[in-house]
Amino acid sequence: QYYQTPQQYPAGVIISGLRRVGELEAFKAHGAVLLWIDADDDRRFANQSYRARADQQDREAFNKKSKEEYYGNTQGGGHGVHLQAVEALADCRMVNDGSLKDLYRNAVQALSQSQKQP
Repeated sequence: QYYQTPQQYPAGVIISGLRRVGELEAFKAHGAVLLWIDADDDRRFANQSYRARADQQDREAFNKKSKEEYYGNTQGGGHGVHLQAVEALADCRMVNDGSLKDLYRNAVQALSQSQKQP
């Protein structure tokens, strides 16, 4: 919908959770800017625990899945989850190691410093 009526979204849109290179390439073909937001394993596990979703994992399962997703897997051929490859295509990067207010402020700053405009 955004690409059909971009004037309705003057500030652009935010899409989170891109995990496959194909997803990212589809958005980049329309001029998207990728901000890679990273956090250490302890923070990511705490965030997952806080969300308390049905698929929540213990720490061992979380670490295993994180490693598989970051380094890629062969499920779906070349279209599987591969966060390392997605990260490599990022236009800008930041670390999520503070408050939610810090996250928003740092995201705006990182995107502002990006060579591309969203």
